[in-house]
Amino acid sequence: MKFNHKIKGLTKLIAQKYRPGFEEEMQKEIDSELQALCVICIEIEHMTGKESKYLAQERN
Repeated sequence: MKFNHKIKGLTKLIAQKYRPGFEEEMQKEIDSELQALCVICIEIEHMTGKESKYLAQERN
């Protein structure tokens, strides 16, 4: 139950960010679809990547 409450709160924050001004509709949708929601937590341990040519030229 505590887990669902946390997920519901986080879902509400995301919805408010991307769809502000629709709080009532948003709450109804979250309440009706929360059971079908799948949340995946990803922890990034290490990242690699190349520097773009543009950034390399700017640095030099």
